[in-house]
Amino acid sequence: MKIREITLTRLHYGYRRVHVQLQREGWRDNHKRVYRLYRDQGLSLRLKRPRRNKAAKNRQPLQQANHPKHIWGMDLSRMRFLMDEGYAC
Repeated sequence: MKIREITLTRLHYGYRRVHVQLQREGWRDNHKRVYRLYRDQGLSLRLKRPRRNKAAKNRQPLQQANHPKHIWGMDLSRMRFLMDEGYAC
């Protein structure tokens, strides 16, 4: 059928893009029928393998404070600006 021809020429097409391509060529099939035929023919996209996070290897361990005021931190998620009406976040 035409679905197999489209998937052989366009390897990255799933059933949705195949359905659009069939519509452009004049076919009047429902997207649910295209999905059923796509599945019945055993067609599927190759799934991308998850990649490992390389940044996790280079992470430095957290420092332990030996005494008070040894390690300082800063939170920039909340900053206030003085305006005429008052404070705005």
